[in-house]
Amino acid sequence: MKEILLLIIAIVIGIIGVMVGFLIPLIFELKATIKKLNSFIEKTEDNLMPTIKSIHGTIEKIDSIASDIQTITGNSKEVTESIKSVGVRLYALAEMLDNVQKELNITALALKVGIKVGFEKLLKNLRL
Repeated sequence: MKEILLLIIAIVIGIIGVMVGFLIPLIFELKATIKKLNSFIEKTEDNLMPTIKSIHGTIEKIDSIASDIQTITGNSKEVTESIKSVGVRLYALAEMLDNVQKELNITALALKVGIKVGFEKLLKNLRL
């Protein structure tokens, strides 16, 4: 029984020894991999930071341009409304002038007819 127990202990110690034999190089390999990964992350960060700053500046410029476009669009809307208002007023003025012209034509025609009839009556009365 002692022998079996010693055999089991020896097997366990052997297994632990083999595991330690594999774990130590694995730990060193993991340490080297982590170092390389950290180096890669630092290099990537160093390379990406100028790009990110450039993108940030570009976004600010785009925001400024968009704001200018909104201002221009607002101003264009005001100009369009003013032009529309002027157009409506010009149309009303044209209608009013048309009405004045019609009234003047009617007045001139009536005056012409009145003068003609007056002369005819005058001539008729002079012949008598």
